[in-house]
Amino acid sequence: MANIGDSRACLLRGDTIRQLTENHSFVTELVKRGRISEEEATSHPQRNIVTRALGTQPTVEADFHEEAIQPGDTVILCTDGLWGEVSEEEMVQMATQPLNPQEMASELVDLASQRGGGR
Repeated sequence: MANIGDSRACLLRGDTIRQLTENHSFVTELVKRGRISEEEATSHPQRNIVTRALGTQPTVEADFHEEAIQPGDTVILCTDGLWGEVSEEEMVQMATQPLNPQEMASELVDLASQRGGGR
């Protein structure tokens, strides 16, 4: 998969979730450099500054990630409107419910919307 910007891909495998892609944002850079913690990043006043995005330059470098997907895995593609409002633990909990992929996506979007995602 390839990504640019602050949307992310997460892999749900069993009862664990793992972020596959790296956000291209100012606060991600601060966390990588040890200047702020992951917890501080969630409420940092500049958390919405994207450092790499489509359409801002004639060309843009994408990150590429290869992952072996196994039977039963779920890949969640989400914007900050979802991952900023729904915790990874809640995503794992929802994945254990008897929902098909469309129902799970709808439930996640509804939960994020109730909490202010997408505004």
